[in-house]
Amino acid sequence: MLNVLKRSESPSNRWKADQYLPYHPFKGGTLLIPSGSASKPDGKHLFVILNDACKDGKHALVSLSRIQEGQYYDQNCVFEAGVHDFIKVRTFARYQMARVQTSIHLIKCVEGWTFTEKPPVDAVLVERLVAGAIASDFTPLYVQTYLVQLNS
Repeated sequence: MLNVLKRSESPSNRWKADQYLPYHPFKGGTLLIPSGSASKPDGKHLFVILNDACKDGKHALVSLSRIQEGQYYDQNCVFEAGVHDFIKVRTFARYQMARVQTSIHLIKCVEGWTFTEKPPVDAVLVERLVAGAIASDFTPLYVQTYLVQLNS
């Protein structure tokens, strides 16, 4: 039997459900998205959805990556281990991988098992990511413009 969210239910509770609920992207939601390389073809990064769908049905997403010894990283937004179930070590927002994608694309990729939904992050973490995305020199200009227009 298909269990559908009622309007009064929060989509952030969907990932805990023991029955199938249709996926709907939402602010604070997280997705494991394939981002492999030649040396690690099955690699995935955790992306955080920074906004509920805008009037055009789009969302901004930012990737999180672990900080590795000797590697340069953007210091605009660093998280300590434990701030989210999936963050086990010091992590930074990899703003150069930020993107804007449609709800339809995200839904198709989750329902098609290409992207994997993970537990949501809290609102404070999302606000830090948004502020960092706007401030970072590494965020693609179209993503910065999108976020500034959303928050104005």
